[in-house]
Amino acid sequence: MPTIGLSHDMIYMECAGNEFLSKYLKSMAPNSSMYQYYFFEGIWKSWIDGENFEDERDYCMYYLLKDRQWTTYDVEDLLCWSIIPRTDDGWYLDTKHQLQLDPSGYSQVIGITLNNDTGDIEFMFAQAKKNEHNLFDAGDVMDIVTNGISYAYFTLDPPNVEYHSHPFNEMKYLPKRLVNIPNYLLTLLHTDYLLKMISTGVEICSQTPFEMRPTSENLMQRLPVHICEELQSIVKKKSGLLTNSIHRFWIQPESEIEYEQAYYRNFFGRTNENITQFYLSDKIKMCVKKHRMKYDEKGNLIDDKDDNENDESAEAEFARVFTKYYDEIGEYFPELLRLKELLKLSVLSRIIQSRYESQCDLAAQIENDTTFETYLTEVKNKIGNYPTGSVEADEKTLNAISNNICKNFFCKKSNLKPYLFDWLRHGQHKALVTFVKQSLIQCKAKLKFTIEKFRLHYDDEDHDDEQRLNNDTTQCFWVPAAFSSDLSMKVYGGVILTPNPKVRTGVKNESEKSKKSKTTENVAKLSKKSKDIKSKRCARNVEKSEDSKKNCQTTDQNGNIKSKSHVIGRGAGPSGDPKIHSIPFNSKKGAMEAAKKDGKENRPIHHGVNYEKKEPAHWHPADKDGKIIKNGKHYTYGRYSKT
Repeated sequence: MPTIGLSHDMIYMECAGNEFLSKYLKSMAPNSSMYQYYFFEGIWKSWIDGENFEDERDYCMYYLLKDRQWTTYDVEDLLCWSIIPRTDDGWYLDTKHQLQLDPSGYSQVIGITLNNDTGDIEFMFAQAKKNEHNLFDAGDVMDIVTNGISYAYFTLDPPNVEYHSHPFNEMKYLPKRLVNIPNYLLTLLHTDYLLKMISTGVEICSQTPFEMRPTSENLMQRLPVHICEELQSIVKKKSGLLTNSIHRFWIQPESEIEYEQAYYRNFFGRTNENITQFYLSDKIKMCVKKHRMKYDEKGNLIDDKDDNENDESAEAEFARVFTKYYDEIGEYFPELLRLKELLKLSVLSRIIQSRYESQCDLAAQIENDTTFETYLTEVKNKIGNYPTGSVEADEKTLNAISNNICKNFFCKKSNLKPYLFDWLRHGQHKALVTFVKQSLIQCKAKLKFTIEKFRLHYDDEDHDDEQRLNNDTTQCFWVPAAFSSDLSMKVYGGVILTPNPKVRTGVKNESEKSKKSKTTENVAKLSKKSKDIKSKRCARNVEKSEDSKKNCQTTDQNGNIKSKSHVIGRGAGPSGDPKIHSIPFNSKKGAMEAAKKDGKENRPIHHGVNYEKKEPAHWHPADKDGKIIKNGKHYTYGRYSKT
């Protein structure tokens, strides 16, 4: 009997303690991100009851971002990637789509031709047919080769080892210069993010406040039924509890990248080893890997050494099924297929970098070679005095030496003679030696100058001194984590693009027999295309920015611009418009439905909490053009909403 009484007392004490802690955290939450975080964690882990998970997630994200001097709009910039089309309200499309690349893009990397006779570099690509995807464009090609991207590592990890239920994931990557190539870096982000959403069964909206919904409602409808049935989220497959289930999933190449090096053959079948061609096989397989994780004694996430790669768990089955259908899934989510082509472009980058290094070595050998200096000494000793006093004899000597040097060192006779004359008359051999060696380098290492002209090389010694995954601290690098109130599992991971090239005979023959629509692009033409594409994108971004400014401004009766407040944290209604009338609701959904009805079933516009002014999140009714109906009505909910 005493034992039962003691148990009741302990249960009561625990409940009372939880209730006290809950109220304390809630009262302190507006003053500190730490209190807000632990209040949110308590709701997620169900020891705090009677609170709205979505609302507290919004507040938690806001305060954590504020600590970093970021906003939800910085996060939006990462999620609203123009290459992937979305609905007007920020969700994935539920139908098959094309990537929004430049129309002049390509579907496949075939190879590259390096011509050391002329210095030309030609890329060989395939153009997309009617039902195929464009997977990259000239901008991608030039970005990768000019930045020397020969590999890439990317992860989405927990930002804080002390906050195990952090509502964000943190981007980390290598090499660090990926930050200069946004379309490459964002490809890694969005493919990894897609994998996380499908594995957890949670789709995240790309627009603030980053709402979540089951992937079965929209995202997975894009895929064929047979894939959806096998590729169920881990939550649906899992038997038993999911408490503290932590795994990492990542995408990586499963196969080697086969290639063939060939030399150009002319009309008569003669081989020219100065013209080298590299053909890449299209038989590249990608896969999804998984590994169970756990927390160590310091709170760091580490791999669980007891995990079995060949186990029969729901996580292992998910990875196997995704790998099995990777290419087919890629037809509906082409960003996955794009990874393959970026991987092949990194092989071309390696080839160019390797050729540049070999040509630099050749140039250095020519610079350090003393053969020509020895030749000049021997000639000087042989001819004796110069001039000899005979114009005819001097001219004959000059021509003989000139012809010999031009023949062996590939100089232009007209350019050589002034240097040769100064050496014979005045003994000034340094200028002659420099000219002759540079002439030889320009002949033997033509590709070096083309690579330098278009900046297709990169000096790793001056960069990436830290060989560990990191990010650019001057920019926002957080994205909302994929989880929900009824999901007690966490998923991390990333993308690994490290090509493993392997020589195989027959790749060239397979490429030539392929029915792909092939095109060759000279590096000069490709560089111009790349600049044009970036100019167009820049113009679109400026136009978008101007539109955004217009939407955030209004004018007073004197024509002066004054700020509107239709974004988070900027007030609760435009000055000069009808007086604000707040209509409170108990839930976000209820407020949205009321605003929708007020706007004659047009989708309402959402504005987040103004934490500084303690004004609630709210919905505005909107017209058919998606513009706010200025009737002063704010349909409010959540914190600061007076119900």
